Amino acid sequence: MRSGRNRAEVQILHMQEGTTDEYGVPATTWPVFIEANASVFIKRGGEQFKNGVSYSADTAVFTFRYEDVDGINSTMRINFDGQLYEIKSILPDLMKHESTIVDAVIYNAQQGGTP
Repeated sequence: MRSGRNRAEVQILHMQEGTTDEYGVPATTWPVFIEANASVFIKRGGEQFKNGVSYSADTAVFTFRYEDVDGINSTMRINFDGQLYEIKSILPDLMKHESTIVDAVIYNAQQGGTP
């Protein structure tokens, strides 16, 4: 795998439940699990309806070096360009151990990240 293609800096976040707030609700945080470089390709976008509400959903394909993302799973998120993507699938190269492809979805994206 050519390392020069992996120019995008991304963070992979994992969910961590901590203490409870003043109302007794568990507080969830998303600390950084791994920082890695990836190539990013926006595969498709579309409009979806749920409970009568319309929202956009864009699928992105992140390609990482195999050893850079050891230990990730589909309960994690990807922070790229200030926006959070939900991981939908992880496809590691089990034969050559060169790359790992991660499909992730973002809902109601904004250009340029969050304000």
